[in-house]
Amino acid sequence: MTFLWLAVLFFAATNIDDLFLLIAWFSQKSPKLKTKQIVLGQVVGFSLLLALSLIGSMGALIIPSAWVGLLGAVPIYLGIRMFIREMKAKNEQTNQRLHHPKTNRSIGFLSPYTYQVAAVTFANGGDNIGVYIPFFSSHSGWQIVMILLVFYSMIALWCYAGYKLVHHPLIAKVIQRYGHLIIPFILVGLGFYIFLENDTFSLFRYL
Repeated sequence: MTFLWLAVLFFAATNIDDLFLLIAWFSQKSPKLKTKQIVLGQVVGFSLLLALSLIGSMGALIIPSAWVGLLGAVPIYLGIRMFIREMKAKNEQTNQRLHHPKTNRSIGFLSPYTYQVAAVTFANGGDNIGVYIPFFSSHSGWQIVMILLVFYSMIALWCYAGYKLVHHPLIAKVIQRYGHLIIPFILVGLGFYIFLENDTFSLFRYL
């Protein structure tokens, strides 16, 4: 069962940045962005990554990393939009941050914020697909099932850790003061990091 411990280490090594993103999401004070929506968004986004990785492990998916890097546009867009909304909220002197009744209607867990968390999770992990594919390819069917169980258990642990860290006195104090300004820049920075990590800017040479 050593491959299970390897799965734990593999998840931690490839998703440590997701833990910081979860801290960013949990720190949001919007009444629309609830804990259950963040957790569901994380699960949905990561499930999409796993699905593509499993397809790829069967030799049916080959995506150049430069094209995968285009996913970096998602957190950049969300970060810029979040910053603009924060500035508007400040100018209007309102406490309803990120609150737009006409567009942010939710049905149970499926709010626009859930999709945003899922999209950023997927974009952030897009470059991991190339790592997950050979990892799954080197294990048998029942081992892959066990690995998936380990991965989803680790997602639960990541969400719990992110939630608890946000409520740590020192971290909470910083987030309370600067979180609404820091998080948009984190998302934009993440997007450009995804571009650079996958050499996505090379695509523009052919335009």
